[in-house]
Amino acid sequence: MVRTGLSRYLWWVCARMGLCLAGIDDDEVQRLRFRRLRLISPLAVGAVILTLLGGVLTAGVPSGSGSTTRSLATTFQFGSYAIAGVLGLGALAVLIYARITVRRALRDRSADPVARRATLRGFISARDGGWPVRLQCDDGHWLWLTGSRAVLAPVQGRLTGDKTKRRYRLTVALVHHPRSKVIREISGLKVEVLHPAWRGVTTEETSPA
Repeated sequence: MVRTGLSRYLWWVCARMGLCLAGIDDDEVQRLRFRRLRLISPLAVGAVILTLLGGVLTAGVPSGSGSTTRSLATTFQFGSYAIAGVLGLGALAVLIYARITVRRALRDRSADPVARRATLRGFISARDGGWPVRLQCDDGHWLWLTGSRAVLAPVQGRLTGDKTKRRYRLTVALVHHPRSKVIREISGLKVEVLHPAWRGVTTEETSPA
């Protein structure tokens, strides 16, 4: 549970970047590949520019310059290299994640989907791609799945459509792909209203003396 809760921040980042799958069809796979290219390109270009800039900073310092000037140039050089390294690692992480996700989606096309019954514990909305959903299975395990806005429409409407601030427990019967962890369909939905607990106060009657 703790690991699943901490991974929420990673899923939030992936959802905001549009890297979560909404399906395993060709259109969705191509969307993810194009999204990967759009994210990697500026990161890689920025890393190259900063690397070249770091080399120019020290090479352009005259030999007769003072120690302060050289020290400042060296500091800027290390800073440029550090930022370039962060950008490069970011581009590499996006590349590896997208490749693994696409490979799993393609494998799931020839694999049987998995039926599961679980309790919905929350989801993360995304402008593009799939929406990450946090579930607690009947056996106590926690897991994250992703699904399209259309597939999650019944659940989303139940969570966001009620303005009375009532609390619900949503138990769903769903079918998902095992490797890519993409929800194929929600075949059943059970809604329970969680009423707040209350305790009555009784007073003892006192008989007159």
